[in-house]
Amino acid sequence: MIKRFLKDSFLYTLAALFTKGIGFLMLPIYTRVLSQQDYGTFDYLNAIGAFIAVLVALEITQGIMRFAAENQEDTGFTRRIVSTATWFSAGNYFIVILVCILFSEAIAELLLGDARKSDLIIIAVVNFSGAAMVYLINVTLRSQLRAKEAVVISAISAAFVACFSLVFIVVFDLGIYGLYVAQIMSALIVILIGYYRLRFQIGFVFDKAILKQMLSYSLPLVPSSLAIIVALNSDRLMIKAMLGVESVAIYGVAVRFSSIILLLMIGFQSALTPLIYSKYKEPSTPKDVGALFHWFMALSALFIVALFLLRLPLTVLIAGQQYKEASDLIPLLALSSIYSSMYLFFPGLSIAKKTGLIALINLFAAVFNVLLNFFFIKYIGVKGAAISTLISSGVSWLAVAGTAQKFYKIQVNYLFVTGYVGISLILLFSSI
Repeated sequence: MIKRFLKDSFLYTLAALFTKGIGFLMLPIYTRVLSQQDYGTFDYLNAIGAFIAVLVALEITQGIMRFAAENQEDTGFTRRIVSTATWFSAGNYFIVILVCILFSEAIAELLLGDARKSDLIIIAVVNFSGAAMVYLINVTLRSQLRAKEAVVISAISAAFVACFSLVFIVVFDLGIYGLYVAQIMSALIVILIGYYRLRFQIGFVFDKAILKQMLSYSLPLVPSSLAIIVALNSDRLMIKAMLGVESVAIYGVAVRFSSIILLLMIGFQSALTPLIYSKYKEPSTPKDVGALFHWFMALSALFIVALFLLRLPLTVLIAGQQYKEASDLIPLLALSSIYSSMYLFFPGLSIAKKTGLIALINLFAAVFNVLLNFFFIKYIGVKGAAISTLISSGVSWLAVAGTAQKFYKIQVNYLFVTGYVGISLILLFSSI
C-alpha cells in the first residue's frame, strides 16, 4: 500500500506544485490589477459558492469515491455509478443556473446590496457550476486510481486559468468579470477533455437504484459538509458583515498564502482516500496509515515554521504593501488547514458508514466556529477570524479522530500527537 501511495502522492504533489505555483504567480497580478473591493467580492462570492456546491449535488462525489473505488473490477457497475452521478449533478446545476438567471436582481440586492450587479451573480453561478463538474471528473479519475490523468487535468485547468486571466484582466481590463470569464472558459475546456477520457465510464445511463444507493451514503454527509463549509467560510461572511469587503480581501490573501501548506496535503489526500477504501481490509493497512500520519505531521510542522518566519517578506513581495496585515494571519490559517485535513488519516467513521455521526461532529464544529467568529472578530478584528478557525478546526479533528478510532483503529503515537497539539497552542497564544 505504501509503495502505491508514495507513487500516486508524488504525482498529485507535483501537480499541486504546478497548479498552486501558477496561482501564486498570478496573485501579484490579481492584487495589483483588481481593487480590494473587487478582490474581496470575488472571495466573498466564492464562499457562497461553496455552500451552493454542497446543496446542489448533495455530495454525490462522496458516493463516487466510496463505491467506485471499492468496486473497480466491476466495470459495468462502475459505469452506472459514474454516469448516474454525472447526469444527476449536471441536471441539478442547470436548474440552479436557470433560477439564478430568473431572480438575479433579487439575489444581487440580497448578497451585494446592488441589484445592478445581477450579471455578476449569473456569471459567478456559471463559474461555480463549471468548477463543480471539473471536480466531479477529478474525483472519478482518483476513485479509479488513475493518478496521472487526474494530475494532467489539474495542470491543464490551472494553465488555462492563468492564460485566460492575463488576457481578460490585464489586456482587456475586465476586472472581476474577466477573472470569472477566464475560469469559466478553462472549466469548459477541462470538462470536454475529461469527458473524452471518461467516455467509457460516462454514457447515457441513469440508474435510479444506483442513485438511491449513492444518496443513501452521501445525503447524511450533506449537513456534515455544510457544517464544514460553515466552519471554513463563515469567517468571510462575518468579516464582510462586520468589517467590510476590503477586510475580506485581506483575509482572502492570507488564505491563499496559507494554502502553501496544502501542497503537502493534496498529495496525501488525493492518493490516500481511494487506497484506504480499496485496502482497508488488509491487516497491514492500520499500521501503514499510522506511519504516513506521523510523516505528515513532521513535514507539516517544518512547513509551519518556515511559513511563520517568512510570512511578512513573502506577503509584501507577492501581494504588495497594502496587504501586509495579512501576514499575521498566515501561520494560523495554515495550521487550521492542516487540522481540517487530518481526518483523512482516521477513516473509521467512513468505513463503518457512520455518516450521521460525522455530520453531528461537523455540525457542532460549525456552530462553535460561528460563535467564536462573532466574539473574536468583534473584539480583535480580522485576526479574530483566523484564531476562531484554528480553534474550531483543531477541536473538530480531535473529535473525529477520537471517535473514528473506536471503529477502525489506526496505530498512532499519541505522545507525538500531544507534542504537535502543544506546538499549535503555543502559536495560538502568541498570536492573541
